[in-house]
Amino acid sequence: MDFTSNILEIQPGCHVLKAEGEIDLESVDQFEDSAETVMKLEPKALLVDLSGVRYMGSCGIRILLLLNTFMTRSGNKLVIVGANGGVLATLELVGFPEMLHMTNNIEEGIKLLSACRSGRKMRDS
Repeated sequence: MDFTSNILEIQPGCHVLKAEGEIDLESVDQFEDSAETVMKLEPKALLVDLSGVRYMGSCGIRILLLLNTFMTRSGNKLVIVGANGGVLATLELVGFPEMLHMTNNIEEGIKLLSACRSGRKMRDS
């Protein structure tokens, strides 16, 4: 199994869930455990960093949808950052750019969240 994930608090109430490797049937339980852990922290903003993910199957998409539902229902913000290559193509295929906020990197994600906090509407980069 080639997958790792960790959670960082980069600002008070703003967390990053960073995933690396492949999100497939072998690793999805670990990704789901990380998602459940971050949800228990009740973040006001969550960045999911997929820059280190080389492959993501439908099981990973399910976890992203779970996180989006949780954040939306709690009135908080989710931004997917760093998706590239085949992962980005998969997310585009299922319509994620139209459903979720996505940016190229964490810095852009933070700017997007800051714009939202200052009363401006969140817009994708």
